[in-house]
Amino acid sequence: MSDRFIQNNKFQGYRRERHYPNEYCQEPIRFTDVIAKVIEVATQLVGADMAGVMLYSKERDELVLQKPAFKTNDDDLISAYRVPLSGEGNAVKVYTTGKPYMSNDTLGDPRYIRRYVMLFGARRTITIPLEIDGRRIGIMHVDNKRTGPFTMEDLRTLTFFAPHLALFIENARLYECEKAYVDDLVRFNDQMLSFQQRLETLVYNYNALTRQVLSEKGINFVVDTLADLVGAPVFVEDTHRNLLISAEPPLASKVNVKGFANLPIINHDFYAEAVGDRVKIVAPITNGKNIMGYFKTILDPFSVHDDLTMATIEHGAAILGLHMVKEQMRLVTESRWRREFLDGLFYGHPQGREKVYELASFYNYDLNSASRVAIISIDQYKDLVTKSSDGHRYGSLVGNLTDLIIALTRKVMPGVFTGTNGGEIELLVPMGSLRSADLIVGLENIIEQASRLHPDIKIFIGVGGVCTKAEDYGKSLKCAKQALSIGRALDDRGRVFIHDRLGAYSLLLEISDREIVREFVRSRIGPLLDHDNRRNLSLTETLEKYLRTGCSLKETAQSLFIHVATLKYRLRRIEELVHVDLKDPETRFDLRLALYANRVLSNCPAG
Repeated sequence: MSDRFIQNNKFQGYRRERHYPNEYCQEPIRFTDVIAKVIEVATQLVGADMAGVMLYSKERDELVLQKPAFKTNDDDLISAYRVPLSGEGNAVKVYTTGKPYMSNDTLGDPRYIRRYVMLFGARRTITIPLEIDGRRIGIMHVDNKRTGPFTMEDLRTLTFFAPHLALFIENARLYECEKAYVDDLVRFNDQMLSFQQRLETLVYNYNALTRQVLSEKGINFVVDTLADLVGAPVFVEDTHRNLLISAEPPLASKVNVKGFANLPIINHDFYAEAVGDRVKIVAPITNGKNIMGYFKTILDPFSVHDDLTMATIEHGAAILGLHMVKEQMRLVTESRWRREFLDGLFYGHPQGREKVYELASFYNYDLNSASRVAIISIDQYKDLVTKSSDGHRYGSLVGNLTDLIIALTRKVMPGVFTGTNGGEIELLVPMGSLRSADLIVGLENIIEQASRLHPDIKIFIGVGGVCTKAEDYGKSLKCAKQALSIGRALDDRGRVFIHDRLGAYSLLLEISDREIVREFVRSRIGPLLDHDNRRNLSLTETLEKYLRTGCSLKETAQSLFIHVATLKYRLRRIEELVHVDLKDPETRFDLRLALYANRVLSNCPAG
């Protein structure tokens, strides 16, 4: 609390030592001053134009408007606003139920008594009950927000401070009735100062957090600010309870947070749980509709019962939600710009080649240096998105895996340019002094690290030819797609396929007439395929693994889990069916090409 704030306090003259009792009567406090101060505080909290306090009169069994109210000190006008509890109206309902009420159209709202609305010109109103320890003493109307309609945040703010205002009024009323009780006045003054101090602190906390949304310092700075304000460790997790960010306040003692994750969350409410001599608080981070993550902190029991701390946590969770929405919007915009650059590079930009070079310069990517186009594909991407009935778990899994692969790619190959296209990641890889073998090692390293975290998902990478100018990238993309298609046909385990190294197999996709390929397959292994279909056997698989192992009987038998004698019998049967000699190298090449061509026909769409 600043010295200036204390000096300007209206009641600072009463904050004196107890051994000067006579001085308290020199400037007697007036009840109307207290009501005026309450109205001033309430209107400043929500930016309202006016307010009025109605207190319950036990003798008359009615709510009576107190002076001053609604910008007037007119005794006749104020005394005209009296509402018996046996009557109707919004004031009676709020007082009897103890529930606040908000309306931005009091003239059209049936809860309001029209003559009082017209009398004071109240068009928008928030009415809150005034209670002390469960005992209701009256209500307060706050009218006509200057900047537009009242909001739920305004209602929560006034409700939060209502007990303090009620205590303020009640103490003043007691003081007016019992001026001899000097100690009550001192306590009242201390409570008022404490309330104003807390109000100043709360406003400071609100402003400190709100400024972070407008800053460019990132979510880490928001979390650091929150840890400092609540004076406790702060954790931010995603919807799968994975820790994203954490922070501790300056000079904070270390807290054992073992077992902190995997706590139940009930709807959008706070969740609290004892952890040793501490209390764990969990608050959802939302964008208004959906949960985007969770804000967690560990407090001492005293802080849990402190309204100021809990209000800061609630506001902090809201600020984190706004920051996450802001970050999502930034990523969407960046992704759109990247997509425009790649589409213009691959398929031609509507504004011409100069625009493509302009975008490349913006991203500091040299299109005239040697580069390759690569495509990273997550196997069964569509199945992963639609496999779950609610669509959340698998959709998030693919999104997280895509982000992971992009991060790994940028780490393994600095200078690479990335963009997403559906379930695939498109790369522009600057080669420089990089050899093809080095490129394969780097890409396989990416697959290995991603597969270690997600072993059930297969990743294929197709790499196109070398580009030295903008016109080459469209062809390189086409070659990368062909390498990807051939790779899926040749090997179902997931790995890297470079178009330059596919040799004769790349010619298969260049043949526009699929009947030519189909006829080649039929002429080489047609009887073998027919035999397997009729007998429900797999001599085709036996032949394929035999050729893949370099015609090793031992390795082939082990991979098929059969005896070598059984394998020899199958090989003789294959030679009889297709009328070939498996010892002939040219025959083995034709058979292997026919097997791969059959996979191409089965797995690669026409065209």
